[in-house]
Amino acid sequence: MMSATKSMAVHAADHLTAFERDTPRVAVGPDGRHLDYLVLGDPNGAPVIYMSSELGLVKLPPAIENFAYRRGLRVISPIRAGYGTSDAMPDDADFSTQTALDILTVMKDSGVTAAPFITMSADVRLAAHVHHVCPGAVTALIATAGSLPMNSESKCAHPVHRLMRSSAHHLVRLAPAASNASFGAMQRLGKKRMFERTFAKSADDLAVFADPDTRTAMIEGSNTALCNTRSARNAFLRQRLSYHEPHNRSVMHALKNAVPVHALNGLTDPAVTPQTLAAQTKDYGWINFYIYPDAGRWLFFKYPDDVLELAERYVSR
Repeated sequence: MMSATKSMAVHAADHLTAFERDTPRVAVGPDGRHLDYLVLGDPNGAPVIYMSSELGLVKLPPAIENFAYRRGLRVISPIRAGYGTSDAMPDDADFSTQTALDILTVMKDSGVTAAPFITMSADVRLAAHVHHVCPGAVTALIATAGSLPMNSESKCAHPVHRLMRSSAHHLVRLAPAASNASFGAMQRLGKKRMFERTFAKSADDLAVFADPDTRTAMIEGSNTALCNTRSARNAFLRQRLSYHEPHNRSVMHALKNAVPVHALNGLTDPAVTPQTLAAQTKDYGWINFYIYPDAGRWLFFKYPDDVLELAERYVSR
């Protein structure tokens, strides 16, 4: 399917804004904080919310944006608190709840009361919190490379992930150093080498990243997380810590019979191993799972047609 999408990009229409000319829109929350967001695809189309992971990949490759335009989809991409020039959330705020409220602020600024959500990686947990805070705001959840909260996840994850989860109560003290080290490594190596090193175990992810347009979108989008003038390391750290909140699983299961959930996972995702994925399908038998043997964490960028066509089923025209 990707070949058809790329063929559209060869004749990219004038409506597609060049990356260097993208200007975020600004929403103002009830607390006065400014929250940026991008509008991609058809600016007058049916709304879809895109949650771009803790890496801040807020931009889409031109081929995907063009596909969204042709399908009449307005992809709203929030730049989360503490990323880019979006104001950070208060130190005493519950991260997941405040993120949900911030997304609702962006939706309100866009004139949107309900929409399907497309998420990457662990952002599926934050989308569930949007429903928890405001039932009805999420018409469907399309989770790409989703990492779902599970009781059994400590038994099936990668050994390093098991160590992190079993030591979660120590992370409050240890994680700042780890976060600083990760951002420091990215600054030393450069984003291209850092991305390649991080996903070296997935040939499928490396192939996605090798595409020049996709690589440009990922690197430029991640400028919201790290560039020469800013760093989102504190917001990044808070999100990573939020993954271990004990109520995540109940919030996720509250979507059952309330919100259609489609989970698209690849078998070469280093973060969600086949063993982990098998446990997820067992723990969440009510979710519609789609398994891709030749995809990893960047499944959305490899199979955007599948993802956007699923989202299109639940938009309001």
